[in-house]
Amino acid sequence: MACTPALAELARAPRLIPWRNWSGGQSCLPQARLAPQSLDELVQVIRQAEGKVRPVGSAHSFSALVPTDGTLVSLAYFNGLLGHDPATLQAEFAAGTPMSLMGPALQAVGQALPNMADIDYQTLAGAIATSTHGTGVGFGSYSSLVT
Repeated sequence: MACTPALAELARAPRLIPWRNWSGGQSCLPQARLAPQSLDELVQVIRQAEGKVRPVGSAHSFSALVPTDGTLVSLAYFNGLLGHDPATLQAEFAAGTPMSLMGPALQAVGQALPNMADIDYQTLAGAIATSTHGTGVGFGSYSSLVT
């Protein structure tokens, strides 16, 4: 099959990849979907992006935090336990850490979360930003645990 100039132009054009949340209630067609692997790359992405830049995690939220026609930035490479203090029982995690990976990392250093939500594939930053919470009158949302 011969390639026409119009088809050749389409083949060279940037591919737009749609995004949608888990329920399909939120969606968008961003100009770019990027996953920087270092802080330097993240800074470059933000500085060079045209239009809005929105972070994207596991796409669990039902709110309109992510949809944009600009740039979606995944922090998936920014994950894991960064440090912990056994004296204060505080730990520092990277923003893109899935909640499901926090328990084993904390257990390895003799710590734990006081409560967990029933969905554990959310990223830490997303869970904090959307006020995700576990159950029980005495427990706040994840954001209440941030120091």
